[in-house]
Amino acid sequence: MYKNNLRLLALICHFEQSEKSIFIKNRSWISPNVEMTGFFCSIVLLLVLFRLPVNAQSLTPDDAQINITLVDKNNIPEQMAKMELENQATGKIYTCITDTAGKCNVIIPQGAKYNTGGYIYGKPFDFPKSLDIPDVDGPINFDYNLKIINENFYKELFKNTYTLEKVFFETNSAKLKKESLGGLGELYVALKGNPKMEIEIAGHTDNVGDDSYNLKLSHQRASSVISYLVEHGIEKERLAAKGYGETQPIADNDTPEGRAKNRRTEVRIIRQ
Repeated sequence: MYKNNLRLLALICHFEQSEKSIFIKNRSWISPNVEMTGFFCSIVLLLVLFRLPVNAQSLTPDDAQINITLVDKNNIPEQMAKMELENQATGKIYTCITDTAGKCNVIIPQGAKYNTGGYIYGKPFDFPKSLDIPDVDGPINFDYNLKIINENFYKELFKNTYTLEKVFFETNSAKLKKESLGGLGELYVALKGNPKMEIEIAGHTDNVGDDSYNLKLSHQRASSVISYLVEHGIEKERLAAKGYGETQPIADNDTPEGRAKNRRTEVRIIRQ
């Protein structure tokens, strides 16, 4: 418990003056009457860096491994986000790309200050501007948990969004029905005719069933659409899949008609 609290407190200290769209989870254990000065936070951060375990991945005594987790306001992982750390002294840039769990890690030298940046589909999002890594005895390994809560970011990111009509899946499955070929064909033609277009396929469900199951199923269905397009010659680099589960309803889930509207696949245009 003590070690976990130190770890969390270090992250809170680091982010306390950061942009408003960055949110650190589970702050409730800290008394609102506690005043954390910069000096106190710096000491706590050093304690955490010493105490955190090192992963099995081989690190040299001069390395720091930063484990990044990025989610949106609904705690849905942000995949394919590019995270950058630039060494202020050397100018060298270290990058990693988040996976389907919103995670990536990057190994950087200790004893340096880094400019930081984060990008989703090439668009920068609010992010703490620097990271100071101390020089300690032995490798450093700590978690860097970020949450994007700025809704305007997503409104600006997706130029246009429309529901992909005539696309159907087997019940409780990501398998496309044959009746979907017409709708998928129309999307293929649009992408083929506009080679600069890049899109996100967004999967959505109603609220029937387990939240985590719906989230997983919606991502699998979006991925099935991507697989179809890639198999027919659309470049994978132009496509992204993300499942939103039941977090973004467009109708009332209390009626069969509303639930049917919420079970949908959307095309979100990133650039065209």
